[in-house]
Amino acid sequence: TVEGLAAIIGVYTVVLAVAVLAAVPLRRWLGSAAVGGLGMLLFAVASVMCGVSDGLTGLLVSRALQALGAGLGLVAGYELLSRTAPGDGPD
Repeated sequence: TVEGLAAIIGVYTVVLAVAVLAAVPLRRWLGSAAVGGLGMLLFAVASVMCGVSDGLTGLLVSRALQALGAGLGLVAGYELLSRTAPGDGPD
């Protein structure tokens, strides 16, 4: 249904926003590699869960877990991409 699709998109968006905010201190504590790896693993597992879910409730829970993993991965990825090697910055 249209309402179900809106719920799927809404859950993902809200959880992603909260996950990004929560991931920043977690990244400082555990490091970017650990947080990014955990996020991508969670995203992959949740993707499989989305694929095998047979109802809206299972899909909503799986999408929330996907968003949590994506939030962790995004924060770690942005931090890793912002690093520059010595000598690569502006002169």
